[in-house]
Amino acid sequence: MQIFGQQDDRFRYITCGMEFFVIIGVFVAGGWGLDAWLGTFPLFMLVGLALGFAGALYRLILQVKPPADTSENQSQNKNGND
Repeated sequence: MQIFGQQDDRFRYITCGMEFFVIIGVFVAGGWGLDAWLGTFPLFMLVGLALGFAGALYRLILQVKPPADTSENQSQNKNGND
């Protein structure tokens, strides 16, 4: 059933989007907490935003990128050994 495969892809991308914003939110909240504790507003919040964005972008790229085929798997496929 192709419909189920399409739904799985939709849920996969929805999960990627939610993770993206949650990761950024956690880092911003942590930075805000550090700023409140140390009285350095908005220094650590901005650092948390930058680190959260970089981490979320890295995670998104890893999830969306198709898995790489190793050379061993490629040589087996060429020889007809599945």
